[in-house]
Amino acid sequence: MQDLLITLIAVAPVVMALLAAVAPPKAAWIRPALLPAVLLQLALAAALATRQFLFGYLVGGEPPRALTEAEVLTSINSTTGLGLPFSLAFFGGLTALAAMVAFARKRGLKQAVPWIMLAIGAFLVDRTLASIVQVIAEQPQGAGVDLVQLIDAMRAARTPWILPAGIALCLTFPLFTWAGWWGRARWTEALIPGSLALLVGIPAALASAAYEVGAWTGERTSLNDDQTIQATDTFYDFMFSAGLLQVAAALAAVLALLRIVVARRQLVDGMRGLLRGAGWLPLAWCLYCCAALLQEVFFAPSTVGMAMALGTLDDLPIGAEFLAVEEALAAWLPMAVYSAVIALVMITTAGPLRSDRPAGRPSAEA
Repeated sequence: MQDLLITLIAVAPVVMALLAAVAPPKAAWIRPALLPAVLLQLALAAALATRQFLFGYLVGGEPPRALTEAEVLTSINSTTGLGLPFSLAFFGGLTALAAMVAFARKRGLKQAVPWIMLAIGAFLVDRTLASIVQVIAEQPQGAGVDLVQLIDAMRAARTPWILPAGIALCLTFPLFTWAGWWGRARWTEALIPGSLALLVGIPAALASAAYEVGAWTGERTSLNDDQTIQATDTFYDFMFSAGLLQVAAALAAVLALLRIVVARRQLVDGMRGLLRGAGWLPLAWCLYCCAALLQEVFFAPSTVGMAMALGTLDDLPIGAEFLAVEEALAAWLPMAVYSAVIALVMITTAGPLRSDRPAGRPSAEA
């Protein structure tokens, strides 16, 4: 069921965006749901990437239990969406690309420019995620794994994509701000949404290092100084990503409240605006759940490191980090997926609602 819902989040927004691009006047009710849909796709891409921690740990250490073949297949397929070239981030790029066409045809090229950067950023995030899985898939079967060589290959594969992805996503904020500056709803349509694209996209790119973090964690007792520095830097990338997602969750909650307040003051489309605004609340919870997953990838190895420093490592159960991340995935990932589906359904179904009052009355755009 969970995999089916993930597939729904991946595919449904693309179909919606294509409908909005093909028939802008008739599909006007779809456009407000496109940015939340892209944010959900990127956030779930980051959350699913944390599953690779378990596989990295299998390479670097001895887990408390080995994953079954079905679990391995399910996790790899979920991490990469519907296959290696088609991750959730890739579908997010397709959604943004179709949204660019929809906004260009309806509101002009100025409104389409930020969607170009968002699409580029999402496609580059997809390349970072796919490059890691490709390196793993190219490992010879049945042979011993040189951990250092494997991690070096991963770094060489993902590093060229990180900087351009970050630049593209950083540009979405000023471009969304510029495009929405002449509208009535600058905060709810430009400033906050543009910042969310940045705060959600970058963690999705950095989460591609989850396999590497798991491998370093499994080898914790045999790391040299250089490897310890590399592993520590990667751990803090996850903490930074979790912080960005937490800020994004707070801003999404603020945006929901702002939209609800605006909708209550509208003379037209009041219920429609209320439902769209309320739909950002489960989106905010989804972002928080994804942040909790990234935090766990940081805290699990940190807890073991603290135990090593205090000399209490023997008191921890075997594979404590593996168990911690596994439990976090079981607890937070379903909530993130269900919240994403609820948010998308609420924001999308608000469009066909009838206006509260005749359309001739003025309204404030939310």
